[in-house]
Amino acid sequence: MSFPTPGATTRKSPFFGEWINFPSNTGAGIDGEPSDFNYRPPGGGYSKDLMFFAQRVGSLVNGARTMPEGVIIWYEDDDPAIGYAVNVLSHILGPARLVPRKEIPLGIKNPAPLILGIRESDLTVGGLRTLPETLQKMPWVNRIVLFVLSAGGEGRILTGIAERSLPDDIPHEVVLFPLADGMPRRNEIIGFGLAMREKLLATGRPAPEAFIRKKIEEFLSSHHTCTLCTGSGSRVRASPAEYHYHDGTLVILSEGGEKFAHILLNPRVSVAIYTCDGKTPMAGMQIQGEATMVTPGTSLYRMEIGIRGMDPDRVMALPYILHMILVKPGNIEFCNPVWQKEGYDIRQVYRFG
Repeated sequence: MSFPTPGATTRKSPFFGEWINFPSNTGAGIDGEPSDFNYRPPGGGYSKDLMFFAQRVGSLVNGARTMPEGVIIWYEDDDPAIGYAVNVLSHILGPARLVPRKEIPLGIKNPAPLILGIRESDLTVGGLRTLPETLQKMPWVNRIVLFVLSAGGEGRILTGIAERSLPDDIPHEVVLFPLADGMPRRNEIIGFGLAMREKLLATGRPAPEAFIRKKIEEFLSSHHTCTLCTGSGSRVRASPAEYHYHDGTLVILSEGGEKFAHILLNPRVSVAIYTCDGKTPMAGMQIQGEATMVTPGTSLYRMEIGIRGMDPDRVMALPYILHMILVKPGNIEFCNPVWQKEGYDIRQVYRFG
């Protein structure tokens, strides 16, 4: 998969699957001159599709549309290797903004992490000496992650130089990526992005565990359709299904299908449940868990059938077998924009068990 180098006026939209005109800058110049972040197409507004997506990702709070701050990726936009790295990271860490280092990110009201991408040469020639002064103009920064693309320099020395360039009063870390044929290794960038995503999810504005557990129980109990995702080897499957939530378990009935082959080979599954009525902001959860199959006719099978409001004897008398899948949730990511009103992050993470 290839990623376009950021900075171009025309970019590939991952949401609409086509090339669209989009602002190339997301801030203002260092000298304070406005950039095209406030650009609007002729007629004064974005397309209906783009605004609909913004509404889905953002939230309607007290009648005003707000967007999550997400991650701010501040980078040297004249280097193809850095451009490739930040594009990969923006996909994994989203919502994210890409801001060239010659600009200062504007319009950020809430605390947000800053990911800074530079070359090894920026360290060795003192390219970060103005960073403390520039950070005074970015009071929203609550964490700094500096990643350095290294052409073969001594890691310990480079890390030491980078550490001395970063402010002591802001939590920070430094990551070095060696270049191979002038480009960073894709797997290393992806691994870094996934690890950083887990860290950022754990260090935002988490809701109390009792609060989020109650909201999860309410959401699961009030919904009855999901998408069950299974996979094994090179084959994957996303199956629409009805479910019943009972005692910390999702109970799914099905006549059969490829998903059962995947579960037998790999019981790790993901389940998506969401609300999207086109009128209110999307709310939903992604569940990572483990699936097991219950033998028809057993006491557990009959009990779950009864809890679902069905007659076990009539189910067993059907001319075909109605199979049962139990999904035990493990890790749950639950997103709901209304939580902003209570001072919490839109995305909350909860661990069952």
